[in-house]
Amino acid sequence: MKYYVGCSGWSQYQIWAKDFYPNTLDHEGYIAYYSRIFDFVEVYLNNTTNRSTFRSWAKQTPDNFRFTVRIPPAITQSNDTEGLGHFLEQDVNPLEEKVLALVIQPSTRINIKDGREWLDKVLRICAYHGYQVVMHFNHSSWFQDLTYHMLEKYNAALAWTEKSRPLVTSDFLYLRFNDKEENVIKK
Repeated sequence: MKYYVGCSGWSQYQIWAKDFYPNTLDHEGYIAYYSRIFDFVEVYLNNTTNRSTFRSWAKQTPDNFRFTVRIPPAITQSNDTEGLGHFLEQDVNPLEEKVLALVIQPSTRINIKDGREWLDKVLRICAYHGYQVVMHFNHSSWFQDLTYHMLEKYNAALAWTEKSRPLVTSDFLYLRFNDKEENVIKK
């Protein structure tokens, strides 16, 4: 069994970053330094993240280093599912070999009643592009058998947090401690 251990990001919003990195290290060298200590990181994408950034991350990390990519809400919460496919093909592609899974967190406004078809489309698109998915639900309506069966159908994991019931829906687990800090993937 393989375990990947890391954090949500390697420097941004991390209170420990100032004590973790050597004072002489330039910010551009943080990912390379981080990847010598940890073998995994969850990255949150925003509008400024692009292909060249991904290529740089891939080059600066060892071959055995892995990423999970938290998909921007604007992409996953839109009814434009073609936009998700385009994003995966165009933007995430440079990291493809190093991506363990995509993390998708629906808005608290999306419940199972209104979002069931949306979830099926999102999981289908991600599977089509060859990516495994971790769903991190915020609305309590999702925590039921209907959701779990849909996740199993696409081999998608339910993020295990302090808010969710630990349930296996895929061939990998995704644990999130303190909901914003260390992450562990067990594959």
